[in-house]
Amino acid sequence: AVAAFTGHGAGAPVAALAAGGRHSLVVTGESTKGAGTRGYVYSWGWNQDGQLGHGHHTSLSAPTILKSMAEPRKIMGLVAAGESHSGVIDAKCNVWTWGSGSYGRLGNGETIGAPTPRLVGGVLEDVKVVQLALGGWHSMALTSDMRVYAWGKGEATGLLREGDSTIVKEPRLVDLHNIVDPRLTDNGVAQIAAGTYHTILLMKNGDLYTFGLGSMGRLGNGDRTGKNSSRPQRVKHVVIQGQGRVPAGFRLLERFGDVAAAANSTANQGGQQTAAAAAPTA
Repeated sequence: AVAAFTGHGAGAPVAALAAGGRHSLVVTGESTKGAGTRGYVYSWGWNQDGQLGHGHHTSLSAPTILKSMAEPRKIMGLVAAGESHSGVIDAKCNVWTWGSGSYGRLGNGETIGAPTPRLVGGVLEDVKVVQLALGGWHSMALTSDMRVYAWGKGEATGLLREGDSTIVKEPRLVDLHNIVDPRLTDNGVAQIAAGTYHTILLMKNGDLYTFGLGSMGRLGNGDRTGKNSSRPQRVKHVVIQGQGRVPAGFRLLERFGDVAAAANSTANQGGQQTAAAAAPTA
């Protein structure tokens, strides 16, 4: 069993969680004992790059609260964990990141690490982020209006062509004009996910797209040569019935933040999804 939470989140249930390369994160929800326990972040595990967010590089074997985020005005909603960096979305839909800063993966305009959470500014200041996905060298953010932003390095960002070693240090809008038609109400990104070297997009209409490194069949497009793809390609071997669904953890943002209408604009809440065929093996 995981050691009991202590301090501000004591007695509170886990509302959101994330597992990184060698570390873990959780956000506490509202306790039945009363207010004051919601939105606190705990972390534990390997901490060589400061990915636990405590201001030091000592690894921890038990959940420990992030004191820098344990303030009444800082209510956290969702967490994300990459290979060696971490992130959280607060109740106002702002993004905070920390950990390894190499390849610009923290999105703060630098390539140095941050052992404590730092607010990601730039273009994200003018949007409401409802989901965060962190990979090995890249980071992805989904907004309430179904736009996708990315930063970091590699084809998995959807920003760079194959072989381009450019480092994107701040969030940039991913061009999805080839798969998103703004004229259609059922067209848009409903969910995002990031692997170490690739990214997956689930569209509101149920279509699935992948991009990034193609080795080991990770893109699911049937290409056995391992060809990389810097642009989203539809996974034709998977049929998703119904519409894409909003991540369950978004309910925390909807409840604690100022984004009550965002769930409806992001995806159909009542949609169902069923995989009717397996992806090809490489």
